[in-house]
Amino acid sequence: NEPTKRIKEIFTLYNNGKPMMYIINYQDQKGYTIISATKKYYPVIAYSDVGSFSLQESYNDGSSILLDEYKKIMQYNEIQPDSIIDKYRKKWVEFENLKTEKLSDVSTRSLSDYAMSIKKEEQKKIWTNKGYECHDLGAIRNFLSKERADGYIRDICNHTDQNYNCEKVNLLLIKKYPIKTIGPLLKTSWHQRSPFNVDAPNKLAGCVPIAIAQIAKYYEWPVTYSWTHIPLRCNTNMEDDEFFKKFIKDIRSFSKVTYKDKATGATMGNAVKAFKKLNYSATLMDYKRSETIQEIQNNRPVFMGGDRKAIFFDIITKGHAWVCDGYEVRQTQYASLVWGSKFNIPDMEEPDYFFTNGTYDTSEFLHMNWGWGENGGNGWYIFDNIYNRTHDVSYHLNREIIKVSPNK
Repeated sequence: NEPTKRIKEIFTLYNNGKPMMYIINYQDQKGYTIISATKKYYPVIAYSDVGSFSLQESYNDGSSILLDEYKKIMQYNEIQPDSIIDKYRKKWVEFENLKTEKLSDVSTRSLSDYAMSIKKEEQKKIWTNKGYECHDLGAIRNFLSKERADGYIRDICNHTDQNYNCEKVNLLLIKKYPIKTIGPLLKTSWHQRSPFNVDAPNKLAGCVPIAIAQIAKYYEWPVTYSWTHIPLRCNTNMEDDEFFKKFIKDIRSFSKVTYKDKATGATMGNAVKAFKKLNYSATLMDYKRSETIQEIQNNRPVFMGGDRKAIFFDIITKGHAWVCDGYEVRQTQYASLVWGSKFNIPDMEEPDYFFTNGTYDTSEFLHMNWGWGENGGNGWYIFDNIYNRTHDVSYHLNREIIKVSPNK
């Protein structure tokens, strides 16, 4: 969103020859944005203000797991009715910054046009000062399907003084609340290669040890390690530092890793044992949105692991472990200002403007540190809780988390 950002490159991800997502990397390592190619899903799928997104690295990390989940949701949405996908329509209006209908002149048979326009202008000022955008009621067609928009307008018109043009006299109010962000908690962007792979026979440190190590550095616990010798940014010279070598080799040992030609693996159960050896409390459980968010709200990064059966990049990948260390909420309110009788008793009340709460639209992002370095796709990823067993759409396939806290 920053005007100083310039596009470096754009990649298209396809599914059966059909564009599914666009990956935009910005110049000078100023981040990336992943945008949906269909309006039946959120426009912004993931983003970061730093680094870049590497297609090559994503083949091997957890971001490919999430991208595949998004792909399944998009495929599922293609056959869903408007009632399911209407929430995405609102997001695209915001994303494209569409100009909704301008507030028009009011035609009325009671108050004069001039008097009614003054009342409407007064209300615009009042609600604009409260942080709302003001539009004619008909602008709701930009946000909802035709069927739902017509129903919404019909309901408002039923509560509108019948002497007035319903779509012109009433107001659609839109309020974007301040973005609430926690994190990213980690200040590290560690990876599996040098210096973290010191003495590893296959030159790969392993995703489980790297996720554990980043959480340990976040807490700088246990105190048995010399944390001043383990900086946030570690270079290849660290391979000769005995304090650093002991730290990273201990974690690999505690995790009971197995070395293969192209991967260094460890189970989630062994990750729990490693945390406990490091004097942490560690609880393994199936992924739960509420538990994950609660941990982050308490400033505790979450160890996360998952795998998938389906493939996005037409290559088979195994499981991956990473750290979820941030939570972001964006909320928009859609309300109405109706000209009429609040209690729908026109013979007993003089018409006036009254406020209706309408609905709230919420988008949630989780920040993922994938353990592949600064250009490994670390960033904010949209959270979507659509789930449908009937269509075998499991968007959190084998996803598990470990709740971690130091025993200080």
